[in-house]
Amino acid sequence: MSVSLFKCQVKKHFIFKHLSSLVVEKRKHTKMDQQDIHSSLLKLSIVYHVVFYLLNAGFQFFSELNGWIMLLTWFLDGSLMYFVHRFAHHSWCGRVLRWWNQIHIYGHHVRCHPADRFTQEQYMDNELDHHHLGTWVYLAPKFILSLIVIYAFSLDIWQAFHVLAVPFLGILVEEGIHLQIHLTNSVLNSYEWFQMLRALHFKHHRYFNYNFGIVNMTFDILYQTFKSTDGRGSEKKQF
Repeated sequence: MSVSLFKCQVKKHFIFKHLSSLVVEKRKHTKMDQQDIHSSLLKLSIVYHVVFYLLNAGFQFFSELNGWIMLLTWFLDGSLMYFVHRFAHHSWCGRVLRWWNQIHIYGHHVRCHPADRFTQEQYMDNELDHHHLGTWVYLAPKFILSLIVIYAFSLDIWQAFHVLAVPFLGILVEEGIHLQIHLTNSVLNSYEWFQMLRALHFKHHRYFNYNFGIVNMTFDILYQTFKSTDGRGSEKKQF
């Protein structure tokens, strides 16, 4: 074997070894990134629910509302909001509530903030939503659900206020964060949890069938439409 051929083989060996080490290192980092994402999501969910319970505890000081009633209201309200949003993406919505499909899909997803213009300098107003019907689509079911709970459990005035106030405060927070997610120079850009929520919401704008929640991903996980930023998750490709 010539010296030059031997040197060439040695060189190939070291190059292959170096590339292999890079692949292994990349896999390690990817695995760590995935763990960080899931860990951050878990922490955010815990913080979200702790704030939720503290808020309820504050209201309970005045209303003395049974904790199980509030828990039931939270579950029904969260599920309702999830399916209202999810329905906008279904083909049935184009037949049954065409205006809601037009406002949400063609207005928000296609015209205002498609995946290639997901973030912009300013939040784009939905020209199709002249009378802010999109907001009422979320608010009206919350109000009706709250009235049903109030009537079913014969709640007094303070308890009724409790049942009405918490869900409405929740949607205000979600709408505020949703607006910030689509702003390039958001005031929340420096926070890791916000960047994670933005990445998860980007998946929603790219694939439509995943991540219907904005802040709370509990119901996406529960109803198997959660898609992590690494592409994994409890995915269901069909509605």
